[in-house]
Amino acid sequence: MKQHGARNSERTRRSLLDAATMLLSERGMTVSLETIATAAGVTRAGLLHHFPNREELIRAVAEDTVARFREAVDANFDPAEQRPGGLLRAYIRTLFASERPPIEIDYPGLWHALATSPGVDEFLIADAQRWREAFAVDGLHEDRILVVMNAAEGVVAAAQWDTGISAAMVSRARQVLLSLTEGDGPLALAAA
Repeated sequence: MKQHGARNSERTRRSLLDAATMLLSERGMTVSLETIATAAGVTRAGLLHHFPNREELIRAVAEDTVARFREAVDANFDPAEQRPGGLLRAYIRTLFASERPPIEIDYPGLWHALATSPGVDEFLIADAQRWREAFAVDGLHEDRILVVMNAAEGVVAAAQWDTGISAAMVSRARQVLLSLTEGDGPLALAAA
């Protein structure tokens, strides 16, 4: 009997996190707990049972979003690739999984909302640092990591806001960025 209750509790928590993620991305920090609870199909009291206050809900959304993204990158990692840059390629494949990435992967509105919550900004900064450290030991030159990681994130973010960026442009950017992970030396810099 306890297992059934635990599964229902887990489903309710998942529904609350999904509703909060969607609503925070759409409305920012102005969204009410009541609105989140209603979208998840529970009462405000039910929400507060799982997340005793707004800050804990916001923190849980950040942790869940980061964990889901990491899981997606892990799923796109090919251990059979026996060359430098495998993790960065998995990161790119995850970011570019579709021309309009799902919210949990990269949605500027969600990240902006999360980063304005006390304590969450430090969590997100620490997560970004973990990515940089992981890429640094992945075998690619730091120039390639710097350019490819930031360009990939920039293209994905821009594609969400700029309707002039076509699916073909996103696909081409993905190909170019993946090709930049195939060398292991520094990028050739043009004379200024």
